[in-house]
Amino acid sequence: MATITHELGYDEEWLNEDMGLFVTKSCRTRLLECAKKQGIVLFRGENIIIYGAPMEWALERKIRRIYASGKLDKKEPDVGDALAMMKWIRERDGKQLEREFIRTLNLNTFDMIPDCQTMELLAEAYMERYGEEIFRPGSHLPYDYHHHLTYDQIYPNHPSNQTNFSILYGIPGRSSLG
Repeated sequence: MATITHELGYDEEWLNEDMGLFVTKSCRTRLLECAKKQGIVLFRGENIIIYGAPMEWALERKIRRIYASGKLDKKEPDVGDALAMMKWIRERDGKQLEREFIRTLNLNTFDMIPDCQTMELLAEAYMERYGEEIFRPGSHLPYDYHHHLTYDQIYPNHPSNQTNFSILYGIPGRSSLG
């Protein structure tokens, strides 16, 4: 791995288990399957393929980090990362995101859910950066409050509903999208 890291010019610690602290063992296989389905390949070698983390999971972790820091500042690098991830998901799905679905993403099922103030900060910052609303109007309520369809039916490209998560490594660098 050290040779590949050097050849690609990555930071020596880009490939690590740091994010493993935030993933229960039962979720790792599912994360790997979602990463494969998403198809973002960070490195392809003769005997190894390294996939980027599923974007929804990466976004979940970023939003939790913003919330936990208590720094609701649009200039924070994590906010820029979260905005780029939301834009990527929006472009993939071709529609605005569901605010409550994004706020309550919780793969591990035990994490603290971010508050509405954090989501509002992201909505405002997204509007300032990209000039458009990221969240569907009215989506601050649970999705099935308005609809009887599941999120999986509305967003068939969403990777989290495709499979049940081995080792998953994060995106290169500490703040790779900002």
